[in-house]
Amino acid sequence: AYLDLDTILMEQETVPCEFRTDIIKIGHLNSASASSDLKEGAHADLPLWLSEPLKRRNMVVFHGIPKPFSTQRQESIKADPRVLRLSDWCPYFYELGMRYAELSQREEIAQALFTAFGERYPNILNLSHTASHEDIARLTLGLDESERRLFNIGYLAQREYQRWLEGGLGLMGMAASLQQSRKRKAVAPP
Repeated sequence: AYLDLDTILMEQETVPCEFRTDIIKIGHLNSASASSDLKEGAHADLPLWLSEPLKRRNMVVFHGIPKPFSTQRQESIKADPRVLRLSDWCPYFYELGMRYAELSQREEIAQALFTAFGERYPNILNLSHTASHEDIARLTLGLDESERRLFNIGYLAQREYQRWLEGGLGLMGMAASLQQSRKRKAVAPP
């Protein structure tokens, strides 16, 4: 996962932090700060890749909740997560949410993610199995990146299954490893 593009992009998402110590030469991270330094107690939205190691060193604490997981949005998830366009909130909604919930120990965010995924998954699976090639872009428009990956896996599996049903993949035969095993048994001395 070190050079995984999706992980890199997800870790660019920002989370609200409060500094527990003075930090020099990064005042530009807080647009309200006129100083080049950030003083203890200052607030800034930091990318996850930066906030995580700073939190481990007790240099920052998470302050508030990132916008994609606000109380209002959690209420929207409780109401009906199937109609939400999660990609508008955050392209890496589930991945960021799980990392943030774990780091901040916010069980309500983890529960909202669980609810959203549990309600949305059956619909994604159904859509992936019934979609025509022209529908894909429209159907995946509101899905976050992990949901898109699931959709694509289901869609490709359904296409392969249809090809097999239509005889496009040829006849099923014995695996080569089993054929080798049978040859050895036939040749083996008594």
